[in-house]
Amino acid sequence: MKSHIHHTLILLVAITGITLFSTPSISSDTHQSISSITVKSAKENSLPQLWKVKINGKSGYIDAKTTYKVELQSEKYPLKTQISPAEITEFNQIFEFGKFNHQKAIALRKRLQPLADRNDAVACYWLAKTYNLEEFGIKKQSDRQSALKWYHKSAELDYAPAAYFLYRAYFSGLMGLQKDENEASKWLHKAKETSSGKLLSETLMEFVAFSDPSVKFINLRTIPKNAGNYLESLRQIYILTPNNNWVIHKYGDALYEAKRYTEALAVLINSDNAFVWQKIGQMYEQGLGTPIDIEKALFWYKKVAIEGKAQENGANPISTYGRLEIYRLICLKKITTQQAAPLYSPEKYQSEFAQFSDSKCNYGS
Repeated sequence: MKSHIHHTLILLVAITGITLFSTPSISSDTHQSISSITVKSAKENSLPQLWKVKINGKSGYIDAKTTYKVELQSEKYPLKTQISPAEITEFNQIFEFGKFNHQKAIALRKRLQPLADRNDAVACYWLAKTYNLEEFGIKKQSDRQSALKWYHKSAELDYAPAAYFLYRAYFSGLMGLQKDENEASKWLHKAKETSSGKLLSETLMEFVAFSDPSVKFINLRTIPKNAGNYLESLRQIYILTPNNNWVIHKYGDALYEAKRYTEALAVLINSDNAFVWQKIGQMYEQGLGTPIDIEKALFWYKKVAIEGKAQENGANPISTYGRLEIYRLICLKKITTQQAAPLYSPEKYQSEFAQFSDSKCNYGS
């Protein structure tokens, strides 16, 4: 029968009652012929029924029974696999650095090959990894070719980790590949489109690096370096990981530099970084993104001076910066010495601040 299979469409086959999942890489205008293949017995094969699919003249197979939802995929590109989460945990252990098991990696091919031949995208990815052993010091040209074949197959089936791997391979020239910005860009955008969760965050980090105007040595032509792109990539990561201190700092600073102070304050106030606390205090003191509030400014400066000690070292005396901010407020008569307690004493004020400041309370002038 002739059919148009739409992206992520589930076909309900009325005669058999079997649910057939199309491979997401098949476009809506691709003509296909589909016929079922009957396996002799379920005992002889764990795949009791397959569908033979002819795509633009090339034959392939789609498993008629899938059992596990694939993690890290975007909602627009859902996938199913017959590889269980327990097996994936086992696979990760086999390929763990320092504990790599070569024999077990090779043995996986027997399990993965039949599934990969039937367009199981996860199986294709892990089958590729059984050939991609260069990171473990095992180099073989034929293995390279097999690994790249199955990585491409997995990525073409919209498996996000495979697309992300190919981006890295083409951008850095891994596995004997020539560096190719066009291919790298293609697969990086594919990874962004098809991934979710932690993998999407990792992918967006690449967009942050490429779009950051202050980073001159990392470039990808398809990602322009400008503040708008940089800010948008950070915004997307922040939505995914609102408690990530690095993201809070970067996104909050980018909003601050864009003079979007109200948004910046709402982001930065979640930080665990004492330097960020100092900036928050300054924003309350100066009325950036908020009405001027000296009491709140003092609260954040005290937080820097007291809690910041746990974050400092010889090159990073952040608690001292907090005290200096408080002394400056005293000098400017914005607070009383009583309000500065317990961080104020006449001796410390004189020795740490007064003798180094000018008549306008500017420290170090």
